[in-house]
Amino acid sequence: MGGSAEVVAGGIMYMMTKNVKFLFGFAIISTFITIGMSVAGY
Repeated sequence: MGGSAEVVAGGIMYMMTKNVKFLFGFAIISTFITIGMSVAGY
């Protein structure tokens, strides 16, 4: 499971320079995934 945080951070950094709207959508999706994994117990 290790390294996923770095990948997400890298993706956000990259998209921030390319498309701000996509960045917001990506951040929202990532937040939902994080909450979902917490609820699922991962």
